[in-house]
Amino acid sequence: MRIIEFFKRLFHREKPIEIKPKKYLNPPKKMKQKKDLNPPKKMKQTYVAKSTNYLDEQYELFQTIQPGYLVFCRMPVCEDNLVDINHPHRIRPYLIIKKDKDYLYGYAGSTKKKNPKIQYTLKDGHKDKETGAFSDSYLYLNNVYRIPIQNIKGILKQVSSKDLIQIQRKIQLLKNSDVHHIVLFENIDFEFEVGDIVTYNTSLYFVSKVEDNKIFGYVCSNTNGDIELKGLNLFINTDIERKIEPNPHSLKYILTRM
Repeated sequence: MRIIEFFKRLFHREKPIEIKPKKYLNPPKKMKQKKDLNPPKKMKQTYVAKSTNYLDEQYELFQTIQPGYLVFCRMPVCEDNLVDINHPHRIRPYLIIKKDKDYLYGYAGSTKKKNPKIQYTLKDGHKDKETGAFSDSYLYLNNVYRIPIQNIKGILKQVSSKDLIQIQRKIQLLKNSDVHHIVLFENIDFEFEVGDIVTYNTSLYFVSKVEDNKIFGYVCSNTNGDIELKGLNLFINTDIERKIEPNPHSLKYILTRM
């Protein structure tokens, strides 16, 4: 009998015991991810085609073009992005700021005003194909396009040195603020002018005079002064004119001559 009982126990399959997970009375709370209050700005990405299959005439134009030229080019973006753009607008002026052996680099122009902060008005910077009439072009200085040789359509003109200096100043101002993915001209120096507001020795100065590479300025204050700069909440103290030595990175505002 004992042997029979032993074999019964040996081959008897009991129902497995189900172990249920314990329920926590105080389950751990999920950590909430903090939102970045100042997320990094995404740089604009432009499609860049390889410089192949260009015509001899286009290569001759490419060799002629230098920084400071305003050049008509087909927009250097992929075909999918051109679908929603009317054919006449696919070719637009670009202000060339530099070039290498295969590409031009430039800021795009348009006949539309969008954002005064990032654009520069270039007189007679656009030519209508049908009428031949010139109109102002608005250069967008917030993004540099890389243009392959086969996208070149023609040269409009060489931009005046006066305009190039002012464009360089505005680009530098943007670089000092919140627009960082832009490029300065390689062959144009930066110049300060009367009306600029700069930082020097932790104080703000209004540039009052530029003579023989020497810069003079009045201290600016948030509280009081002789002249109020409306819109900036600043006052100019004209009691003392000081010699200052700011650098391009210290430029804060560009004002018109007073």
